[in-house]
Amino acid sequence: MNENENLVPKRRFKEFKNTGTWEQRKLGEFADISTGKLDANAMVEDGEYDFYTSGMKKYRIDTPAFEGPAITIAGNGATVGYMHLADGEFNAYQRTYVLQNFQANRYFLYSEISKKLPRKIAQEARTGNIPYIVMDMLTELTISLPVLEEEQAKIGAFFKQLDNTIALHQRQQDNYKQLKKYMLQKIFNQEFRFKDENGNDYPDWEEIALKELGETFTGLSGKTKENFGKGKGKFVTYMNVFSNSTANLAMTENVEIKDGEKQNEVCYGDIFFTTSSETPDEVGMSSVWLSHESNVYLNSFCFGYRLNSESEGKVTHQFLGVQLRADHIRKQIVFLAQGSTRFNISKAKLTEIPVYLPAIQEQQKIADFLSMLDLRIEQLSQKVELLKEQKKGLIQQMFV
Repeated sequence: MNENENLVPKRRFKEFKNTGTWEQRKLGEFADISTGKLDANAMVEDGEYDFYTSGMKKYRIDTPAFEGPAITIAGNGATVGYMHLADGEFNAYQRTYVLQNFQANRYFLYSEISKKLPRKIAQEARTGNIPYIVMDMLTELTISLPVLEEEQAKIGAFFKQLDNTIALHQRQQDNYKQLKKYMLQKIFNQEFRFKDENGNDYPDWEEIALKELGETFTGLSGKTKENFGKGKGKFVTYMNVFSNSTANLAMTENVEIKDGEKQNEVCYGDIFFTTSSETPDEVGMSSVWLSHESNVYLNSFCFGYRLNSESEGKVTHQFLGVQLRADHIRKQIVFLAQGSTRFNISKAKLTEIPVYLPAIQEQQKIADFLSMLDLRIEQLSQKVELLKEQKKGLIQQMFV
């Protein structure tokens, strides 16, 4: 039997369905493969040309060594195997591989490599402290492709358009994130103010220390690893707090809570803070809890903050949650971080930080406006993830 006899994709453009099987060859037959020319220490951030490191565009440099069209592939580190389509003049880090002078459609090869390379990396990448790939892994990578250049080109153009659509949604998402960051700065610098229903200014903002508005509480205590992953209780993980300005109920995990056990159950409106981190910039990240779910607790590496009864009519939970992630508060929290290899935050010191208190109606308008931006960011994020999943499925069906 011919070794190429069964090389037919599950899904094919109709005009090529009767054009025969694909063939298998080595990637080194279709492109010249070299490594980057620059050491990371030679980088500058304001040069004229693109610089690729770990497969991602990060810098501009003064000394181009390559001219596109090309494909760059990260050769080591956490992003090993990450690819980028490079055009124009550029340079690359020494441990980044550069593919040029293509003997097949570049966009087709880009998609085919993205399917085949991750598995090869998982099987053959050198490990140690930093995973890396060697030249032979690329030159000997088996590539399956149509014999007809027209079919290569059509598949390549299809995935190029799909990648462009994904990139468009990612740019839109990034633009909304930048808009939110810009508006947060303007709002809390009070350069942008909302008005009441009659078009009048709201009263001047007050400042008050967090300790005057509420008090802290601890997360789970006395638990061992045997208590987690089972039971009817739920707990909010460290990463849930760290990653989300509003803690996500779907990201909670199971914990065993015995009858009569004394633990601090979380309530709607609670604010959670991470207690420590490896860098001061990541200490004291906050997240607001906006769920009425019962039997939910906080992990032991975070602490909680709860408004007192006198403050309930003065502060909206959403507004406080937004403000605690704003730059003017984050700078104060980072300043309070203590440590050398691991940084911690004192609950007492954190609650001395003053926060702004606009009129409750203005707080709600601010919270609603920023929630609208968050919703749009999340919608675009979901769209990007959906498109990426669709791309994965199509690659599995349209490539051998």
